Amino acid sequence: MTDAQIGTAWTRRRTLHRRVIAGGMMAAGLGYGLVVPRLHGQDGAVAALTVCFLVAVAIGGLMSWRQRDEVERREATIAFGASGFSLLFLFPALRLSHAVVLLQDPMLVLWLACISIGLAVWTIRRFRS
Repeated sequence: MTDAQIGTAWTRRRTLHRRVIAGGMMAAGLGYGLVVPRLHGQDGAVAALTVCFLVAVAIGGLMSWRQRDEVERREATIAFGASGFSLLFLFPALRLSHAVVLLQDPMLVLWLACISIGLAVWTIRRFRS
């Protein structure tokens, strides 16, 4: 094999691994979302499935993190930092405005806002470079 063939084979294998990991995590999420609502009154089964789902996502996330290069890891770290930094300002603002703005689930709003900010930072940096 030539160097070009080795590089192409390595790239194909890396892409396949990424797709398998992403597919496994999506399958775990889909399975969890389809099975858990049907388990009425079976709290033990729901708890066990939740733990299994969280373990699958953690393992998939670590495997995915290992396959990224230093540039992708840096971009992800910056996006995680933006999410955490936004939490520093949004949490006190939400707690102070909770009496005025009645939200049914303020922590969900906070979580979605922080995740959205991190995703926006990642997307902007991804397409800018």
